[in-house]
Amino acid sequence: MTVRLSFLLLATAASLAPVAAFAQVPPGYPASYQAVIDAARKEGKVIVYTPTDTNAGRPLVRDFEALYPGVKVEYNDMNTTEIYNRVIAEAASNNAGADVVWSSAMDQQVKLVGDGYAVAYDSPEAAHLPSWAIYQKQAYGTTFEPVGIVYNKRLLPASDVPHTHAEFLRLLKSDPPRFQGKVTTFDIEKSGSGFLFLSYAHTRAKKDPSIAYQVPKDYALVLSRVAFVSKTARNPNAAKLFLDYLLSKRGQTTLATASELPSIRADVEGENTMAGLSKQYGKSLKPIAIDAKLATYFDQTKRIEFLKQWQQAIKRP
Repeated sequence: MTVRLSFLLLATAASLAPVAAFAQVPPGYPASYQAVIDAARKEGKVIVYTPTDTNAGRPLVRDFEALYPGVKVEYNDMNTTEIYNRVIAEAASNNAGADVVWSSAMDQQVKLVGDGYAVAYDSPEAAHLPSWAIYQKQAYGTTFEPVGIVYNKRLLPASDVPHTHAEFLRLLKSDPPRFQGKVTTFDIEKSGSGFLFLSYAHTRAKKDPSIAYQVPKDYALVLSRVAFVSKTARNPNAAKLFLDYLLSKRGQTTLATASELPSIRADVEGENTMAGLSKQYGKSLKPIAIDAKLATYFDQTKRIEFLKQWQQAIKRP
């Protein structure tokens, strides 16, 4: 009887251990956050829509699930335009969709917020973010990604690599036949996020010696993957938990290391962080603020005019 009782006590203690670990409120958070944690555990999962590659997202998912056992992440990797359209369609049909929308298409994210598809949430991690990375306490920037020039080292010698936008233009004009059909970017008429991200190029360059990239020294726009909690979230507490994790120092460190996406927090150190990139490129980095201006070209008149300019600029001679 004594042996059985001892075993029962040990088993009970073991079963309670994960619950105790899960129940911890992160340092610096208000005590009331315990209610969010407890409710998230009851919800049991969080559904994420994102274009962030599954390989990059996997370390974040694993770490989050280890930190909050009992809350599983349903990670849906899809392109930005599909995400945008699905959020709208699922809300209209009252179908269960994303709890967290995390996308690199900054303009689409701001448009969704403006049209009422996000819920206001004052994240406890907001104080650790740049002011330009927070929009109406609904949308939050999570990464710091300079837009650079990716090139093939087998075709472009180091002496020809442009270091500024002006040098890039001069290079193209210096020998048009040489570069005919050899320069590319996303088609903004079809892509929801018409840019190449340094983070993916950085990762590819590590594996492929023929690939390299150059961040322009005159100026380089900096994009950020924007996340918000969906207004129609079926797991709103788990959504808040996941968003806060993405913005936390632990999540941002995982983002910058295992996921190889540049961290936006100033207190995360290393080469692949806002601090590290700012040290390397200085004032040439120009972050794109997450604000209403990003939705400018959803106005059809302005969009048509801009596309005309785009088509004229890329028209072949």
